[in-house]
Amino acid sequence: MTTETTTPATPPASTRGSTIGRELAAASTAEVLAGYIHERATGLQAGYRSDSPAAAATLARLRRVDPTRPNNEAWDVFDSMPERLLGRGDDPSHAELAATTALVLFAIHQQSRRDAGMHSRRQDDTFGRAAARLKLATGAPGVERRFRAITRAHNLTSAIPHLRGLITQLRGERIPLDYSALARDLYDLQQPARVHNVQMRWTRDYHRPGRRSDVRELIEQEQRATDENPDAPIRPGTKITRPGAASTTTNTSSTNPSSIDISGDQQ
Repeated sequence: MTTETTTPATPPASTRGSTIGRELAAASTAEVLAGYIHERATGLQAGYRSDSPAAAATLARLRRVDPTRPNNEAWDVFDSMPERLLGRGDDPSHAELAATTALVLFAIHQQSRRDAGMHSRRQDDTFGRAAARLKLATGAPGVERRFRAITRAHNLTSAIPHLRGLITQLRGERIPLDYSALARDLYDLQQPARVHNVQMRWTRDYHRPGRRSDVRELIEQEQRATDENPDAPIRPGTKITRPGAASTTTNTSSTNPSSIDISGDQQ
């Protein structure tokens, strides 16, 4: 008796090529999107911090935009947008929605912050890391609840309200965010096959062991805020040196960010 060995059918070359081509096209679109958002956010940030009326007006217009339904106020988003990102039909493309959402959130983040840029392309300024630094800075349980709500969102529309709230908190603590990376994530969040990848990326970054540099930077931010407003309340556990006085450390509590273990620091 002869046993026949069945070899799995190989997809036609044309099919394999089209699949790979679609994957490359999707990756290229995401990279083009990230580059465009970096360029736009960097330019608006520099203009706003140098008191440019045009940049301030653009950011104000963006803050009035509903990212899920871009209207005439969103025309600034599409200014100089690469051809690859532009939609072809009556509805906005995934890239257009991701770009609109990222720049609207950036406009909210940068509002009234001429002392610092809120867009940063550092490796540690991803969305998950920024949320972790916010939790470290405030110790508020609401940060993690809001972050979990975002990571459980299965589409862009359901994530936006929670994103707005978290971005407002980041602004209050002067914690920057990489908006080019966020735009790429928001683009992927509209692809059902990639939603899980985005959620895992955010979650892993959030739970990655903190670095001592995060703590040092938060202390420096608190010091700058205290220098600007000596009568402001000091967050418990923060070492502060007031002008003309010896440095003091306020009482710590179990929920204080300073008590978080950062032994996983990587130099």
